[in-house]
Amino acid sequence: MTQESQTGGVKSAAGKVVATGKIVTGVDIEGAAGDAVLKTALETMQRWRTGGVSGYQGVEAQDIITGFRYLNPQAPDRDSFLAELQALRQELAGLAAQADSPAEAQAAVEALDEAAAESQKAQPLPKKIINRLREAIEFITDAGKALEAAGKAGPLILQALTIATGLYQAAQTLFLP
Repeated sequence: MTQESQTGGVKSAAGKVVATGKIVTGVDIEGAAGDAVLKTALETMQRWRTGGVSGYQGVEAQDIITGFRYLNPQAPDRDSFLAELQALRQELAGLAAQADSPAEAQAAVEALDEAAAESQKAQPLPKKIINRLREAIEFITDAGKALEAAGKAGPLILQALTIATGLYQAAQTLFLP
């Protein structure tokens, strides 16, 4: 039996949830963190089953985190963005090269290749980069579903999805005015 991670939610019988303090039922990392720290946090998160937050009269919190959140206050730069994009591409290319890999894994690699190529242009089209990253996220999600249905889901998909989502957010900061 595969144990999947499961984080709790935030519920209120009165239907009122107001954010005035921080509630964390998962992992919350703020500030620069090395790859080893992030990898360990993601691996730990996959094994967790966390409780939820509920309140009869309502819930008040500044931030409510029920999964994984990583905030790095440093503004992303194009070189770091491209390095992360290439690292993600390499990870997914390894998965896509396996004989029993779903076609969506290769499609994600292709979307990442297009995003990388566009981001290296002198005058990149922001919408093209962002759309390719969104496609990559969708393909990674679909590949994860296919692997899970085949009983072959592993931590790579969750890590890839988290990194792709971070790149998608970074692209909006880097390339949009």
